[in-house]
Amino acid sequence: MRASRVDRQYTCCPTEEEFQFAADVTARLKLFNDISVLFSGTDYVTANMFFYKICEVRSKIREWSSCGNPLIEEMSDNMEAKFRKYWTEIQGLMGIATLLDPRFKHHMLLYCFEVLQVTNSDEEVGKVKDTLSDLMLEYHIDEDAGTSSSTIKPIVENLGFLSSFTARVANSQPSALRFKSELDRYLEEG
Repeated sequence: MRASRVDRQYTCCPTEEEFQFAADVTARLKLFNDISVLFSGTDYVTANMFFYKICEVRSKIREWSSCGNPLIEEMSDNMEAKFRKYWTEIQGLMGIATLLDPRFKHHMLLYCFEVLQVTNSDEEVGKVKDTLSDLMLEYHIDEDAGTSSSTIKPIVENLGFLSSFTARVANSQPSALRFKSELDRYLEEG
């Protein structure tokens, strides 16, 4: 309307419905813009936010699928299909970053899986924990490959009796148990 007052040759004024549609689309696109800005930040770590922000996006897409505007509903259906295509490939890695965030740990994962309406949320959280445990074990095995028992022996000899015993017990445990329990302790802490 203002454009027609400023420019007499302007003949195509959007209708109120077109303005409303533009406002609806703009509000929805703002979510994607805000998340893109957050994810592309270089001054701070953002990987721990990926999982729950992606869950927020999917939740909103589901809301849009029943907004009453056929064009937006069709767009949300296409977005949902694209989301499902890529979700299974990335959820584990994003889940690990969420587990490692001391503010969230497995509580955020469980909540997100419930918001996403995953029927077996506890199982999915368990899969992410197992993947992290496997990664820790793999890293430890690679680290242990460079350490031989001959380098451990002088360390044990220089410790007191009780410390020596503790070191021996720790080294006799399978590394899978050591790292599994270390991860479990971390996840159980408040």
